[in-house]
Amino acid sequence: MKLFDIEKSYGDNKIFDKFNLDIEEEKVTVILGKSGCGKTTLLQIICGFISDYEGEVIFENEYSQGVAYVFQDDALIPWKSVYENLEYVLKNKIHTNLKKYIGSYLKLVKLEEYGDKYPDVLSGGMKRRVGIARGFAFPSKYLLMDEPFEFLDIGTKGAIIKDFKRLQNMLKKSVVFITHDIDSALDLGDNIVVLGGYPTKVIGEFKNSKDRDKLKLEIENLFL
Repeated sequence: MKLFDIEKSYGDNKIFDKFNLDIEEEKVTVILGKSGCGKTTLLQIICGFISDYEGEVIFENEYSQGVAYVFQDDALIPWKSVYENLEYVLKNKIHTNLKKYIGSYLKLVKLEEYGDKYPDVLSGGMKRRVGIARGFAFPSKYLLMDEPFEFLDIGTKGAIIKDFKRLQNMLKKSVVFITHDIDSALDLGDNIVVLGGYPTKVIGEFKNSKDRDKLKLEIENLFL
C-alpha cells in the first residue's frame, strides 16, 4: 500500500502536506505518534471514512472487499449476540457455510462458547477479542486498527496481543496499527513508523529487531 502526496486540513489547521508512506504488504506496520498528530485521520483516509483530501491511496492487493477496521471502542451492536455481530458484517461477503466460518474465528480467539451471548455480559477483553475476530474474518487483505488495546489491564492486553499475533501469522493480513504507546508498537510491529512535526511527517522508520531496549531508546529520542 502506498500513500502518495496526502494533503488534509481542518480549517486553517494543515494536518498533512505532501505526506508519503510505503506500507509493506502482509506485515504489521505500526504508526506511532503523540496524541493529536493525525494518526486516526490517516487511518480514516486509508479506509475511506474521510474523502475530502488530496493525494492517493494505492492498494497493491485485491481491494474489491474494501478494508477491515477495528475501532478504539468496542463498536459492537448491543442488541445483537456475538455471533450476530460478526454475521452483520459478513453475511454478504462470505459465500460458504457462514455459521461454520464465524465459529472457526470465535474459536481462534477462545470465544467459541460465547456466540449466543450479548455484549453487556462480556468483559472488556472479550469485547476486544470479538473485534479482532471480526476484523480477521472480514475477507480483505487489509486490516486497520485504531488503538484497540487501550484501557486494558496489562495481563488482558498481553493475552490479546498473543491472540492477534497467532491470527496474523496464519492469515498474513496487511495491517496498519496506530498507537501512541511505544511498548505496544514494539510488541506488535514488524515495521514502526514514527510521526511528528507540523504539518505531520514521518520522523523515523524502523524494522523491529531483537534488541528491544536499543530500538526503544532510539524511538524515545525522537520524542525529546
